[in-house]
Amino acid sequence: MQLPESPRQHDLERASVRELDRLIPHDLFLVRETSESDYGSDQLIELRIDGRRMSNMTFHVQLKATEQAAKVDGSHTLALKVSTYNYLRNQPNSIVVVHTPKLGAGSFKWAWVDDVWKQARESGVDFDTTDQKTFSYAFRRCLDHDAWVDIHRAVHDRSVMHRRISELLTLAAAEEVPELLVRGADDVVDLGSVERDVLRYGFALINMGRFDVLDRLIDRLPHKTLKTPRIGAVVSFARLGQGRHQEALAALPRPIELSNCDAQTRQVCAFVRLGAQRSLGQLSESEWALLVDEVRELGPQSMLSMSIELQTARDAFFRSRTSRDLGPAQEALAEACRRLKAAASNDIHFQLLIEITDWEFRGIQLTRDVLDLQADDFMRTNLGFPPQNGPRVLERLAELRGWFMEGESIEERLKEHGSLFLGADFVLAYGRVMACTAMSMCGLRAMGLQLPELPGDVYRSLAGRVSAVTGALEHMNCLEYACRGRILEAELLDLAGESALRSLAADKAHRLALQIDNPTLLKVSEDAVAGRFAVHELVQAVKCSKADLDLDLSSAEDRDRFTRDMLKNLGVPADRFTVARKCVEDDAYAAREQRLHCRHLELREELQPKDPLVLYRRPPKRRALCARLRLWSAIPHEDGAVVLDSFKNAHCKGCGLRLPRAAS
Repeated sequence: MQLPESPRQHDLERASVRELDRLIPHDLFLVRETSESDYGSDQLIELRIDGRRMSNMTFHVQLKATEQAAKVDGSHTLALKVSTYNYLRNQPNSIVVVHTPKLGAGSFKWAWVDDVWKQARESGVDFDTTDQKTFSYAFRRCLDHDAWVDIHRAVHDRSVMHRRISELLTLAAAEEVPELLVRGADDVVDLGSVERDVLRYGFALINMGRFDVLDRLIDRLPHKTLKTPRIGAVVSFARLGQGRHQEALAALPRPIELSNCDAQTRQVCAFVRLGAQRSLGQLSESEWALLVDEVRELGPQSMLSMSIELQTARDAFFRSRTSRDLGPAQEALAEACRRLKAAASNDIHFQLLIEITDWEFRGIQLTRDVLDLQADDFMRTNLGFPPQNGPRVLERLAELRGWFMEGESIEERLKEHGSLFLGADFVLAYGRVMACTAMSMCGLRAMGLQLPELPGDVYRSLAGRVSAVTGALEHMNCLEYACRGRILEAELLDLAGESALRSLAADKAHRLALQIDNPTLLKVSEDAVAGRFAVHELVQAVKCSKADLDLDLSSAEDRDRFTRDMLKNLGVPADRFTVARKCVEDDAYAAREQRLHCRHLELREELQPKDPLVLYRRPPKRRALCARLRLWSAIPHEDGAVVLDSFKNAHCKGCGLRLPRAAS
């Protein structure tokens, strides 16, 4: 008699359900009974709180039994329907469990559905649009008791977060938390709604770095609508944020159309013109100043005016080269950050961006302070004086440790708010601090300061983080940020000694620079492709300045000019010219002796005060040094040439180690 048969797979799945039910910690979870047909979920499980209280916090389980052998690493790859993944993704807390009965202990492997979706996205498969029916995933995590505890904590935390998001959307203004991010840009049907969403959410989306959502809205608008002044202002501002400067200028409304617009729209357009033309190298200093004034006049207390103030202070900080002007630049930057943060009190994303900026520059300041203090002590030791900056170095290092801990706190808050754009900016800021520190250390090593080398793994690991966020920025169409990230990645890989990977990163940066048509980034990326980095140029400049000073200052006019420039850069009064000019003369004479007599012969001066009001008030006393044998001249003297000639007569005659630079 013919009767229906139970397939082997059904028997396996029934056994797996029984075994899974036995493993579930029932003091943490309650398995809910489900009577509906199975569309992709085999179990619905609710969290227990403190063993007894029920939470209504649930998650779905899709259970698959298989007899396939595991891989060597213990993982199990299984192909599931894309439709099943999509079904599970519609419930925030869903897991897939794979059971292999013959494995015994560790026979259950599992993964969050979100992890599967993330891997698919990284491999170029979009579950929302793909035509492929299945997707294979390697399940590696064992479903043991510790995993159940982690699942309980994660589901609880996610459920609380989703409840808070719902509350925020209910209470918040549209400009603060765009509801559009939740319901999706593709859900909007009529063009009128699309246009209203661009005007309503556009600038908030830009501040949050969600260009992907805004681009989907913009792509649905007809060309005629894009040319209206208010829409054009949003589009051009978005293109500026993405680093697409030519497109930003092309999207700007015509001046005659702007004349009837409100001050805010006109200020946005002036700000776009200022930023795009500056990045494209189309503005002289006077034109830049005029456009800055135009933006500020349209709204002196607006966020855009304060953003320009912040950018101006940022530029001054990076242009500073001495401790004398670094301090005021840092103060101006801190004040600009403070004002902008106060004005952005209701925008958490803007506040975090400002906090990252302030954190980055304080890190650069602290590392530069540490290196400057170490360099001072090194010079004092070489001149025969005891070091004096040890306590201050320890104090700065303690501040640096606090700075790192603050960075960890910022990164945690960025993860909490889920802002990919701000998270990328944080990693790039950290990379810039490391690159600036490495450059300063290399320059000081070239001057003779004994500093430890940072291991290549530090730079290699940081380059990997920068590469990951840069890829995300490329996906979001933030091409200027992505280009700068690739350049930074190439520089870090160069510091790590990874020439092949450095070339790949530099090539990617160059392609991005060509795509956005940015002359400044194009030049920097070309230097990166050729392996010309700021660190190498700084070291070479230090070496050349010591070796060829006599050739560079071969005439009296050259030495006069050099002296005047030096006094100006140091902030020393011009009436100290005579004393400073004699010091330059002595340095040039010492460089000539290094080139023609011996490279080991050096002229050192006793430590001078850093205060410009005292510096070069009287001639400093000099001593001669043989850097190879560590021999010093006995008596300091104000005339460097006399000191060197006396030292040569006393110590250099018959020396078999003498090696002129010109002979190498």
